[in-house]
Amino acid sequence: MFRGIRWFTVIASLLALAACQGEKNGGTQSAGSSSVSPSKDFTQVIAKVGDIEITQGYFDKRFDQLSEADRKAFSDREGKRRFLDQLIEETALYKKALDEHLDQDPEVQTRLDIARRAILRKACADQITANSQPDEQTVKDYYEKNKEEFKTLPRLMASHISCRDKSKIDQAYAALQAGQAWDSVADKYNEAPNSKDTHGTIGWINPDGFVMGVGVNTDFNKIAFSLGYQKYSKPVLINRRWEIIRAGAKKPGEIPTFDQVRPRVVEKLRATARRRDYEREVQKLESEYSVQRFGPYERDAANSAEDLYKRASEINDPQTKIDYYNRIANNFPESELADEALFTAGFIYSEQLRKRNFAFAEFHRLITDYPDSKYVEDAKWMMDNMGKSGLENANDSSAEAIQEEIKSQKGK
Repeated sequence: MFRGIRWFTVIASLLALAACQGEKNGGTQSAGSSSVSPSKDFTQVIAKVGDIEITQGYFDKRFDQLSEADRKAFSDREGKRRFLDQLIEETALYKKALDEHLDQDPEVQTRLDIARRAILRKACADQITANSQPDEQTVKDYYEKNKEEFKTLPRLMASHISCRDKSKIDQAYAALQAGQAWDSVADKYNEAPNSKDTHGTIGWINPDGFVMGVGVNTDFNKIAFSLGYQKYSKPVLINRRWEIIRAGAKKPGEIPTFDQVRPRVVEKLRATARRRDYEREVQKLESEYSVQRFGPYERDAANSAEDLYKRASEINDPQTKIDYYNRIANNFPESELADEALFTAGFIYSEQLRKRNFAFAEFHRLITDYPDSKYVEDAKWMMDNMGKSGLENANDSSAEAIQEEIKSQKGK
């Protein structure tokens, strides 16, 4: 069994083995002498299975392809020996398969071809999108329209006195009420191990985050943020412990500068850039390779933006609708429907699929490519109000219907 090794990785390695084997044997696959390694790998041979060598370079490449959890499981010296055992097991079965000409079995050939196509398709897609980046203006516009998304949470320096016994916490509270200093009372009564040596100081907390020694408890946070500076609460029972909570310095949530969050914005928008570049290349290849579909798989002729728009209006699936609208904008950019298609696609992304970075890209493209469009103002409104527009159940049967819904929201 291939313990801890993903099947897709195994298929990839077998294809590599087959390719190396074929090169060694003039394009035929047989059990001749070969090295289980990438081509031109002259690293140390660390094992042999019959006449097949396993090199250090091949071992390292396979190890790097493991998941993070598997790499951790095989990380020590004994683990790497076990991983080599699995490569030997795999290679022995591979060699036996070649000896018995299983690679010539039609079903096996089909499965290898499917795997080979999947691997090459992924490699090509990665190559196409390797340098996909949103343009700088799109990045800046996204930041300006979505500053609240990057706003940091308010923070508070919290302290507490924590006791299991009600009578003990009452004694601590009485001491505080009598005017004794917080630090001395906390040192005497606080039982929480994480804050016992810090005069009860927990550290910075935010309104809904984790509290050291308490865990995630909104009651604790709510009480802390309701207190004034250096004010403390009455004893309160939280997670079966009695707590006196004290508020220290507070820092409000802040909106970071563009330069501070630019890498996050770029990464957020890269997905839309990759999708854009990938779809454009696929459409280009379909035309370049004269793709044809036959029989029941033949597409109805879509020789115009109007044909595509009509199909989109007849489909219920949101993503399929978007695909048709994007084909209009990509294939018929001069059409009177192109701006309308981008607007509708952006709306569906925003309100139905909740993919607001994709929605932003559609609206931004509309505003950039069609600045005189009648949909520009509503697209800008959507960019400012995504997630709070109240249009979740709006009618998306046409751009005009969406505009009516937006108009009604603006009037509220």
